[in-house]
Amino acid sequence: MSIFLILLVSFSELLNTSCRLINAAMGTYVGSLRGSFVNHVVGTVFAGLLLIVGFKTGHIHFEGIPVYYFFGGFIGLIVVAASNFAVPHVGAMLSVIIIISSQLFASALIDRFGLFGGEVITVDLFHVAGILLLILGSVFVFVKR
Repeated sequence: MSIFLILLVSFSELLNTSCRLINAAMGTYVGSLRGSFVNHVVGTVFAGLLLIVGFKTGHIHFEGIPVYYFFGGFIGLIVVAASNFAVPHVGAMLSVIIIISSQLFASALIDRFGLFGGEVITVDLFHVAGILLLILGSVFVFVKR
């Protein structure tokens, strides 16, 4: 794996954390679902501009795409609306720890069973221990609140 990809993912996740907090702040003003709607409308506009102006492709081919791939947008709506509601109540640090723990658990299952067309990757005792330590860290942060 190249250093560029590691830096790209790191930068993306820094933005992801900021995005969740900004969206949650928006949700406190307009409501969780409305905030999610605004988030997705703005994202759609910018993605459209990048496709049309930035990359000059302007067209998308949907043939052969598995139907369940289209649920990503619906799931994204739920994720943003839930974060918009929860983050202001539990705080940034606990939110991020819970998010990371949950993402790690879900990604371990996805890798273990090769879901969504991915390669099957063994999940061993060290992976499970890492997930459990993150969950334990979440508990410590929650209790210390």
